[in-house]
Amino acid sequence: MTTSRKLCPEAQAIYDHHRERLRREGRLAGADLELLSIFADTMHLYGLLADDVQKRGVVVRSRQNWTKNPSLSPLAAARASLITLSRSIPLYEGKIDRTELDRQIDSILQSN
Repeated sequence: MTTSRKLCPEAQAIYDHHRERLRREGRLAGADLELLSIFADTMHLYGLLADDVQKRGVVVRSRQNWTKNPSLSPLAAARASLITLSRSIPLYEGKIDRTELDRQIDSILQSN
């Protein structure tokens, strides 16, 4: 099933993946599919921006000097939007169990 938004093939694949997962988990009825399409579009854009930063670096050469990669600001904005959208849809439910991560951090701090 598609959304009312026209998505590029890459964003459509992201949309389809999350929609199917939500359906399997029995949470599709409570999900906002229009927000899911915006999430998929933003996720695709985030990937393009991240690829640019990965290829060109954080600092790029401009006409006369070195400057911050122009993709960094929209990358940060896309990341913030993805976090907000994932909570609004909602893509995931419940809390993440961080006990193992907390244990590893504690062991690192105690060894120093």
